Amino acid sequence: MKTAAIIVAAGKGTRMHTDLPKQYLPILGRPVLCYSIEAFQKAGADRIIVVVAPGEAEQCRETYLKPWGLEEVTLCEGGKERHD
Repeated sequence: MKTAAIIVAAGKGTRMHTDLPKQYLPILGRPVLCYSIEAFQKAGADRIIVVVAPGEAEQCRETYLKPWGLEEVTLCEGGKERHD
């Protein structure tokens, strides 16, 4: 049986009052999102889909995933608001 993981990472993190959304903030030098992706990889997920904010897919891949060798995940863009 194949498994897929969907990581919802399209938030703006406005309550944190930071310039970057919280999924891109570094912890020990690596973006939070990388830790989430790696957790699902270690758990054996066959496919990992990351939902990002509209217009952020390319930047997410190049800036936050590629430097850590995680560009093989599938990125898709979410809606304008959480409920979309």
